[in-house]
This record gives sequence, structure tokens and C-alpha cells, in this order.
Amino acid sequence: MKLTGQLAKDGLKLAKVAFPDYRGRKVNLRVMDGFTPQPTWWDGGTKHSYTAVSIDGKVVMEGARFDPPQFGGPTTVNRIQVPVNVVVVEHTFFGTSQWVTLIVNPENAKELTA
Repeated sequence: MKLTGQLAKDGLKLAKVAFPDYRGRKVNLRVMDGFTPQPTWWDGGTKHSYTAVSIDGKVVMEGARFDPPQFGGPTTVNRIQVPVNVVVVEHTFFGTSQWVTLIVNPENAKELTA
């Protein structure tokens, strides 16, 4: 879901905690209890980065980055559970475009969309 208005502004605050150099304005929201990370290396013009932020925006934990399988990286990636009170911020580069997606546990969805 694409966030607009005040929700987008609030989402950008969390995104900037996770990725201080992010200068874009596109913010999406995915509500789910877990997800499978996308490639953290350049793959066909696309790259993803992940950072976990507490719902209050105070605690940050940068996600792991892996090499592609042909250079020693994993051949499969495990599903990651999204804890309650944590927002996983996914920063996506696609060609020259970029955006962030906030991935939140269903128990926190109302806090971010109210």
C-alpha cells in the first residue's frame, strides 16, 4: 500500500532513521508477520537493503548484506519474522528509481495507519 499525506510523512521519518541518506519521497507499507528478503546485491538493476527500527524510531539494527551465490553468498534465504513493535525498512533501488517499504507486524498496523 502506498502511503500518502501525513502517513507518508510519518513513514519517511522512520525511513530516515533507518537510511539517513534516503532523499526519496516514495513510501509503501506492507503488513505481514514475516517476509523473505530480496537480493541485497545488484541483480539485474535492482538492489534491496534492510534495517530494523523500533516502532518509536529509537533503536536501529542494520540488516545483513550478502554476496550473490556465485561469489559465496547463500543459495537460499530464510523467511524473517517481523517482531511486534519493530518496523523493517526495505530500501529498494530499481534502475534510477528508489523507494522504501515499511514492513510491520499486523499487531502494529493500526499504530502506523491511524
